[in-house]
Amino acid sequence: MIPRTEIISIPDTATLNDIIEVCSSSSFSRLPVTRGSLDDIAGFIHTRDLVAFIGRPKSFKIENILIKPNYVVDTARLEDVLRQMQREKFHFGFVVDEHGGVEGIITLEDLLEEIVGDISDEHDAEVDEQIDEQEGREA
Repeated sequence: MIPRTEIISIPDTATLNDIIEVCSSSSFSRLPVTRGSLDDIAGFIHTRDLVAFIGRPKSFKIENILIKPNYVVDTARLEDVLRQMQREKFHFGFVVDEHGGVEGIITLEDLLEEIVGDISDEHDAEVDEQIDEQEGREA
């Protein structure tokens, strides 16, 4: 899970250039869109949906690419969350407490890693190589 303190979000008033700037400094492909507070999620965007607006920023409206948010309660068991993700067909959700406050973001990869162990992807490999270099090992 990505804890609340590490969530990178964008406001629902963000321009295309604002979002591109956030994307360029982040490795996340999905970004939460908020209405003033992390506890008021408008939805999320997938960075691949921005490509259609490159070169035509005036036609960009964030609401046109906004994806409905999915929520998971923080007390749910792993198998229940997996079933919910399968039933509702999502693999990115907001973990909320009993008051509806966002505690973090959970992904299908997070759940699978709980079952089978770490799953490396292209971004994980870069981090591992950087750690090896910092520790003086060959990657």
